[in-house]
Amino acid sequence: MQLRKNDGVVLNCIKSCIHAVFKHRDFHGDVYAYVSEWLSQEMTEGRSPYVPHMIQLPEVDGDLRFRLGIPERAIVFGRYGGKDTFDLPFVKRLIYEIAEKRKDIYFLFMNTEHFLQEKCFFRNKWLNKIVSPMMFPKTKMDNIIFLAGQADLTYKRKFIQTCDAMLHARRQGESFGLTCGEFSICNKPVITCDAPYIKERSHIEILGDKGIYYSDYKTLKKVILEFKKEVGKNWDAYSEKFNARVVMEKFKEVFIEQY
Repeated sequence: MQLRKNDGVVLNCIKSCIHAVFKHRDFHGDVYAYVSEWLSQEMTEGRSPYVPHMIQLPEVDGDLRFRLGIPERAIVFGRYGGKDTFDLPFVKRLIYEIAEKRKDIYFLFMNTEHFLQEKCFFRNKWLNKIVSPMMFPKTKMDNIIFLAGQADLTYKRKFIQTCDAMLHARRQGESFGLTCGEFSICNKPVITCDAPYIKERSHIEILGDKGIYYSDYKTLKKVILEFKKEVGKNWDAYSEKFNARVVMEKFKEVFIEQY
């Protein structure tokens, strides 16, 4: 998997397959494939192949509500991913304001900067020293919960099942959207930003009309405050194209059979 540019690691005795997950056009190796159809279109107008991530989690009963002290009737918006990639400042501020007023709404984060304590309203650390204390006067709130990162897939599944929806807030967007996919296959709606400044839009293309979109503070506030649990609705936009069978067929076609 290629996160950055060509690292020069090539073995002549075996086929070298490069899997590019970010916006690079640095062709090398025997096969150079992107991680999503969107990224292939963005970088090469679809001329380069792509092999997506496989989306699968174990079937598990139960959730984490009792363990975390979250009432069954509460509405829970959750998120996990890269620790510093929940980075839209207005989303953090809105979470704080809603959590202060609505004790029946919970925000659950795993492997996410504790923005109430770590003073990370903005990425600029000097600006944060001034702004963050004004944005987040309280450093602890019962209905904003931060958990350490977990690699255990059973725990991850229970985390998702604790939530009623995923709240996604990454300014860069997604070149694929693995976490969005994991929430989606568990039939949880994904709430994500569709503003013009979101440059990587694979997750938006995949979610289509099964995503819930906001563009600014006002539209997100409306989404959260008017959110209703729709248990019978099909929110799954990922299972059909990104299950193990389909992805391994694509892997075989691109990485094994080519060249």
